[in-house]
Amino acid sequence: MPYKLSILLPGIRVDRWVKLYESIEKSFSGSWEIIFVGPYPLPDGLKDKTNIQYIQDWGTPIRCRQIALVNARGEWINFSADDCTYLENSLDNSFKILEENNMNKNVVVVGKYTESRNPSPLMYQTEYYLLKYHGFTTRIMKEETMLFNTGIISKDLLNEIGGWDCQFEGCALACVDLGIRLNKLDKIKMILQPHILFSATHMPGRSGDHQPIHDGQTLHDQPLFDLIYSGNEIENGKRIKVELNNWERSPDRWVRRFGAS
Repeated sequence: MPYKLSILLPGIRVDRWVKLYESIEKSFSGSWEIIFVGPYPLPDGLKDKTNIQYIQDWGTPIRCRQIALVNARGEWINFSADDCTYLENSLDNSFKILEENNMNKNVVVVGKYTESRNPSPLMYQTEYYLLKYHGFTTRIMKEETMLFNTGIISKDLLNEIGGWDCQFEGCALACVDLGIRLNKLDKIKMILQPHILFSATHMPGRSGDHQPIHDGQTLHDQPLFDLIYSGNEIENGKRIKVELNNWERSPDRWVRRFGAS
């Protein structure tokens, strides 16, 4: 495939990076790069790879993802967590959907994924990737609005709406916000791929090193999300675009995980 793909990864779980890299080699036959953004350096097994960008940053996961976006060199973007393992040919299958739509840059491929060793069967169903499954009010958007926690999107389109809002700490509600904003653009066509894109090894909730992420999403992001969408921002057409450099207003150190500097 002739397409150039940038894979954006907030980097914390360094021990998983080599396996992650190797899984992408089996998942995508086109040209690709990974952009790791985080506090920990590359492991020895990846230091000689020429398709890796490494950027040191101690900020929140969503700030790191936005920094990766700004530095991405590919015309297409994929994003995930750094403890993922991509399934064989799964990224190629995502691009086949784009090919069927003439590589239209207003087409967004929404990726299915699994979390933990015991994923919910609902993760394989369409409903899991819609707002109605996650309990957001229909006042915000239609129940059938598709979320966008991972997948393939053109960099031009992501730049146009400013990427992720780095007011959020974690990726979960920042991605819900991104999906809502994308769905407000009339030109966008969201397509849910039928296959699983990748499997993440972390367990939901507070297990393992997930405590800071869980706390960030529940103690900070959920109240922020409720505040943002408590007014008329969606109804009157606002809240579609954010500034691409909004990561600069996010703290350069995520105290919840790394403590005060």
